[in-house]
Amino acid sequence: MSKNGNGHKFDQKEFNDYIVDRSIIGFPENPIRLSSGRMSPYYIDWKFIMGDAYSMKNLVTYVTSFAKSKDLGPRGFIGVKEGGSPLGLSATAAWAEAQDDYSKSRYPLIMERGTPKEGHGDPKYKNFVGGNPRGDYVIIEDVTTTGDSAMKQINSVKEAGGNVLALISLTDRLERRDDGRSTEDFFKENGIKYYPMSNSFDLIQKAYKNRQDGPVFKDRVEEYFNTYGVRKLNLGKVPHMNAGGLPDEPG
Repeated sequence: MSKNGNGHKFDQKEFNDYIVDRSIIGFPENPIRLSSGRMSPYYIDWKFIMGDAYSMKNLVTYVTSFAKSKDLGPRGFIGVKEGGSPLGLSATAAWAEAQDDYSKSRYPLIMERGTPKEGHGDPKYKNFVGGNPRGDYVIIEDVTTTGDSAMKQINSVKEAGGNVLALISLTDRLERRDDGRSTEDFFKENGIKYYPMSNSFDLIQKAYKNRQDGPVFKDRVEEYFNTYGVRKLNLGKVPHMNAGGLPDEPG
């Protein structure tokens, strides 16, 4: 990772290379159903990175350096429940340790419960492991499609007494919501600062250009973006490593 005198410095090209090199973006033979109900010809899967301690360490470095590049100074990070919770906890631990005022109880590790804790224990732990958030927080999501899940997390943190500085997404799929708005517009209209670390438009083009282990179903991807994307995607203009070998479509 690139460094400067203050530690790690976020580099966009390096991060995009990291995503493609680790096959976080892929093109399955059969489209996959998203939580939105849409059938996607490509996937962005951060789960195996966030499920491995060694891989998580590198990802956390990217997240904290990106937050620093946006001049964010949170007390911690809260991952969109429940898939983003491990990243939120890990990023908070790394962020806290790098601060000058790092001390006991200064940077609590907080995650929202999947099911509220009812009928026993301290009420402040009812909805959040680690207690209700107090102070400034950054919400973090792995993949943003419609923004609804992230917005629910943001509202939960606010209702519990925390202040949300911003939302960081590892990858924005750059799709329009059912109401026609982009996720960027959706968050802007709700007064949320939104910072995606990468987007599917750039990643698909990079993956298509570098693809070596099989075909990219070009027509399916382009059609999907024509239907749901904030803008159209034309892979015909992207030089493909396998242009003289593997076909873009089976046939």
